[in-house]
Amino acid sequence: MTFEEGSTDLLAHLRLNGYSPATIHNYSDQLKCFGEWLRRHRIGDLRAITRARLLVYQTDIRKEPISRETQALRIRAVKRLYGHLVAQGHLVRLWKRRVGPGESTPIGLYRAESEDELEGLMRALPLYEWMHVDVTSLEPHPNDPAAAQPSADRGAR
Repeated sequence: MTFEEGSTDLLAHLRLNGYSPATIHNYSDQLKCFGEWLRRHRIGDLRAITRARLLVYQTDIRKEPISRETQALRIRAVKRLYGHLVAQGHLVRLWKRRVGPGESTPIGLYRAESEDELEGLMRALPLYEWMHVDVTSLEPHPNDPAAAQPSADRGAR
């Protein structure tokens, strides 16, 4: 997902949820600065944004000759965008598997509509070039306890 797609989606979400035009305009202005930072760091896919990269962005913002209030506004806008991306639900769960003393291997459960989308998600990971990725496709099981739970739209009896 490009920065433009992600920020447009977030601003539309804010509009639909009744945020004031002034608030939406402020988010837009602060996100433009983040877009410039992404271009400087050659990050084209928002799915490549990790917590570590957010910390780098926060550190860079704090070095700029701007007020603390503006720094806080920029960081808040970017965290809101990051949270919006996480809420889209591609990364469902993440575990660590111990492989030795002080060593672990991450195991992630991702949701994607196609193999191409999953490949794009994996390639966007910051250390993808050095990772060994095994993909196992999963399908629903008829005895899955989660599938047996009543959903809110079915109603309780």
